[in-house]
Amino acid sequence: MVSFSCVKSANTKDLQRAEWKVLEIPDKLKATDPAPIAFAPSVHPNDPFFFDGPDRIAEKHQFVNVPLVIGGTLDEGTDFVPSLEDTSSLKSYFTTTQPRLTFGIETPAAREAFDKFVSMYPDNPASGSPFGTGNETWGKGRETKRGAAIFGDWLFEAPRRKFTREAVKAGLPVWSYQFSQPGFWAPEFGVGHFADVQMIFRWFDENSDPEMIQLSDTILSFWLNFVYYLDPSPRGSRLPRWPQYGSGALSLQLKIHNYTLIKDDFRSEPIEWLMKEKELYV
Repeated sequence: MVSFSCVKSANTKDLQRAEWKVLEIPDKLKATDPAPIAFAPSVHPNDPFFFDGPDRIAEKHQFVNVPLVIGGTLDEGTDFVPSLEDTSSLKSYFTTTQPRLTFGIETPAAREAFDKFVSMYPDNPASGSPFGTGNETWGKGRETKRGAAIFGDWLFEAPRRKFTREAVKAGLPVWSYQFSQPGFWAPEFGVGHFADVQMIFRWFDENSDPEMIQLSDTILSFWLNFVYYLDPSPRGSRLPRWPQYGSGALSLQLKIHNYTLIKDDFRSEPIEWLMKEKELYV
C-alpha cells in the first residue's frame, strides 16, 4: 500500500502549486473556471466516508436517511468549457486535458463509451447550453454549447438524477428544484453553476429589480421551512406548492412569476445511458 507520506507532510502552498501545475492547459482550451480539482478524494474500503464510489454508494443506499432538498441550475456546464470550434476540438478538450482526469477517460473502452456519449448530443448550437438561446454563440466556436451541455449533464445532472432516484427508492422525502432565472451572468453563460446560491444568499445589488428580491425571499422561505419543518412548503404555508419528487420525478422550477412543476426527464437519452454506463465516472 502507498502511504503518500510526502504528500501528507507537504505544506499547503506546495500542494496548491502542484494542483495548479496539473491543471495547466493551453490557453485556447482554458475555460472561465478550471474546476473541478485534479486531486479529488480517493476511494478506500477502510475510509469511513469514501469507502466506495459515490454511484455505488447510492445504488446500495448507504447514505444517511434524512429528508433532502436537491437541485441545480438550468445551465450547469457553461462556466467550465472553453471555445470549441468542432467535434475534434470538443473531444480533444475532454480526452487530453483536465476533464480526462475528472471523468476517467483513461482506457480504450472508456474512450469508446465517451465517443458514444458525445454522439447523443446534437451537433447544433441551438440544442446546446445555455439552453433556449437558439443558434447564438456569442463569438465562440459552434461546438461550445454542445460541450457545455455534455459537461453539465456529466458532472451535475446525471449524478443528481441518479442519487435523487435512489433516495426516493430508499423511502426518503425528497424535494427537487431547477433554478432557471437569468440575470446574474453574461448571456453566454445562461443560468450557470452557482447562480442559485447567489440568489439564495442575495449576492446581488439590493437596488435590483424588486421581482428579483421577491424571488430571493421566496426561495429563502422555502429553505427556512425545510430546516424547521423538514418540508419546504408545509401545510398552511402561503408559498407556492412544492410536492415531493416521488415516482413522478417532479421538480419545481424557480423563476420569477414561474414556480412551475416540471418533470425531471430532460435530455433523457444521454443521461439515462450515462447513469448505467460503467466505463465512465458518474
